[in-house]
Amino acid sequence: MLLKEKVLQTLLSWSNFPPSIVYESMVKKELEENIAYTSQLEDILACPECKGILSITNNEAKCKKCSKIFLKKDDIWDFRVK
Repeated sequence: MLLKEKVLQTLLSWSNFPPSIVYESMVKKELEENIAYTSQLEDILACPECKGILSITNNEAKCKKCSKIFLKKDDIWDFRVK
């Protein structure tokens, strides 16, 4: 199959055919009826640098482990690691 695709992509390179590999993924989660699930940003996110716990305020998130500070600008969090 891979050989066929390589040949066809070479022969049809002038056209605009995308690759034929498509993944469909779904996450299934079962919830118990008696448990109340509340998630806050602190529960979901971790420091991308050291995977530590983040302390989040209005416009900044500070890692409790490595003390790295991530800022929020125009309602967009910047968690880029340099």
